Amino acid sequence: MRTTTVLLTAALLGCATAAIAEEPGTRELAPGLYLVTGLGDAGSVAFLATPEGVLVVDSGENEGHGNLILDQVRKHSPAPVRYLVFTHLHSDHTLGAPAFPESTLAVGQRGLAAAMEKDLAWQLEAYPPHIEKIRAEVERKRAAGDPGVAKEEARLARNLAAFEEVKKVRLRLPQIEVDGTVSIPSLASVPRCSSGETTS
Repeated sequence: MRTTTVLLTAALLGCATAAIAEEPGTRELAPGLYLVTGLGDAGSVAFLATPEGVLVVDSGENEGHGNLILDQVRKHSPAPVRYLVFTHLHSDHTLGAPAFPESTLAVGQRGLAAAMEKDLAWQLEAYPPHIEKIRAEVERKRAAGDPGVAKEEARLARNLAAFEEVKKVRLRLPQIEVDGTVSIPSLASVPRCSSGETTS
């Protein structure tokens, strides 16, 4: 794969404005570098296609997005998806990762794996009391005949649905965590790490 840094790819992606498209598609930003469109409110996703392999930056907010991204990659390259780079821990950048092949090497900054696990644990812990608080407000407004109860009921339904989705989350953690800038040839030789470990 050409000597292109992960940092450069992420920077090019950051300079592009994500397009919200009716249908999934791509926009070429530079030769071989594509922005994936049609992901709605999910974070921006791009991929770099080379004859030796493909590097994808971020994975969308669910496995459906991950599959959509892979479909777009296949339209431009038959090469294997060798790397998936996470820019940060937010769910709209990481939760599509389980859709990627097992052979794809997930890469992130130092401490990202621990941060992803901590964030998911926090959500699983924080949702129940938050939902109970909303439920109590629904009951209070219902008992008082408050016309605002319908809005609160809708809020409760949204939070219940969101909590169910959080409970289904499967994390795919970075196998390599790095500091600073790394080139693709050197990245290939960096040892993989287990959860909680990092490499530099």
